[in-house]
Amino acid sequence: MTNHTVNDTPLSVHIFATSRCNLNCRHCFIEATSFSRNHKDLSSNAILNAVNIIHNISSKVDFEIEGGEIIMHPQFPDIIGGIDEEVFPNITITTNGTNSIDFAQMKLCGHKGSLRLRVSAEGHNEKIHNILRSSKLADAFQFVEQGSKTGVNTVIRTTLHSENIEYISEMISAYAAAGAREIQFLEFQQCGRGKQANNKHLVIDETAFKEAVNEFCSVAIPNDIQRMTLSLSSRRLKSLKSWNNHFFQSATNKMGCKDASLTFNWDGSISICPWEPHETVIADRWPDDLSSFVINKLESGKLFHECDFCSAFKFIRGENAK
Repeated sequence: MTNHTVNDTPLSVHIFATSRCNLNCRHCFIEATSFSRNHKDLSSNAILNAVNIIHNISSKVDFEIEGGEIIMHPQFPDIIGGIDEEVFPNITITTNGTNSIDFAQMKLCGHKGSLRLRVSAEGHNEKIHNILRSSKLADAFQFVEQGSKTGVNTVIRTTLHSENIEYISEMISAYAAAGAREIQFLEFQQCGRGKQANNKHLVIDETAFKEAVNEFCSVAIPNDIQRMTLSLSSRRLKSLKSWNNHFFQSATNKMGCKDASLTFNWDGSISICPWEPHETVIADRWPDDLSSFVINKLESGKLFHECDFCSAFKFIRGENAK
């Protein structure tokens, strides 16, 4: 039986289910690509087994199932259809929103409507969106709209960088109009493809960063948006603590992120950090007894780590700001 400490440990589990992708985004930290013909996929059975085992270990686990592009996984319907109903509130499926699915057939509505379907968008118009992604923003918005109409809890996630950070208010309005119920902002990181020399200018400087936090904390929240988050890495904490800002002090909930982290990679290895999975490998292949493996790592504290990329702090706004 799992002890109380392990059971109460917040745990973020990232499952990179497939290397398949139809895009080649310049900021992709796991460097998924449409160019490769040697695709690797975790089987639906392996994914569902891991989800069920870990859900039984931790009562405070969040699963993020993604790719590459998860909808391109050849067993995607089996993955969605095989998730137990009681686990659904703990699941986030992340997609680029460019591949069509039958929402009803995938059981993403009705009694399983508590699952969160997260769509990546990088701006309020095509020009800004295309700085990072070679896809149509209109397709992503249409995907969000279709999901919202069928009762799916739709989320839009945006990577903030030097060329879109001044448009936070415009993005929030556009995302609400598309049907999103939640908006998540995170910061561009220099890892994966982000380390390439032609991406250095996308790093957000201190002035723009401070202005962005102020704007996020003060902008009016559209009626249909239930929750907005702005996640920041540990390298921003020193700046945050030095501010004596009205909005920072009172207008938003602030939460330190101290979750343990576990990452399942499409090549069968297991890592800690989702941003740098190849540098934080703790198992080259899945152990025969995954439950004991995870419990041991949690009890020993080995799943906690600090890096310049993982979220260390969140600003949270909205009626579900908790």
